[in-house]
Amino acid sequence: MGEKVVLEVKQRKLVGKKVSKLRKEGLVPGVIYGEHLKSKAVEASYIDVQKVWRVAGRRQPIEVSVDGAKHLAMIKSADIDPVKHRIRHLGIHVVNKNEKVETEVPVKIKLDEGNETTPAERAGLVVLTALEKVEIEALPNDLPEAIYVNGEVLAEEGQHVSVSDLIVPKGVKVLTDPEIVIATVYEPSAIAAQNEETAGAGESPAEVESENGSAEPEAESKKEEK
Repeated sequence: MGEKVVLEVKQRKLVGKKVSKLRKEGLVPGVIYGEHLKSKAVEASYIDVQKVWRVAGRRQPIEVSVDGAKHLAMIKSADIDPVKHRIRHLGIHVVNKNEKVETEVPVKIKLDEGNETTPAERAGLVVLTALEKVEIEALPNDLPEAIYVNGEVLAEEGQHVSVSDLIVPKGVKVLTDPEIVIATVYEPSAIAAQNEETAGAGESPAEVESENGSAEPEAESKKEEK
């Protein structure tokens, strides 16, 4: 886990449709809740929320200060305006540092020092990624910012790496199906032929792989202000 991320929130009085006033004032309404914490309507600075979301998202624990009281928590949901791409509402879940949580983290290809691409790409081949995130379980303080797979094994056409090939940190359990493919090596000509055959409107090799492992664009849960 990286540096501690802190978000300061305050209890709010405005609820329902009245929260539009908060947004005009540069605030984001939200709800904080937990097993041992009564649900509270809160608000936070939009600038602070954006910084925390950029660093932690829904994958890293944060420290939430509620009117002086500090809690270990995770952002459970974020309602984002589809046009303005601004966060409109947060759902913050207080967690216990001694209890495991489930979340998604990015998958990244790990290369040897000095290499910027896989052996396949250095040989003129194409590596297409079909899975960008995996679901994991771990204690809050053991959650990694990302989980890696060795890209140096991708050297020839047809070779691929799957979830079972991930380099899993100690204390972390991967919940995603181990047989799902993460990335595959293709000949550029094969991709071009596929595109021509489908007139650019059909499935590319990556899309075929993604049927088994593609991570859909992150769908944000929309919470009703209470």
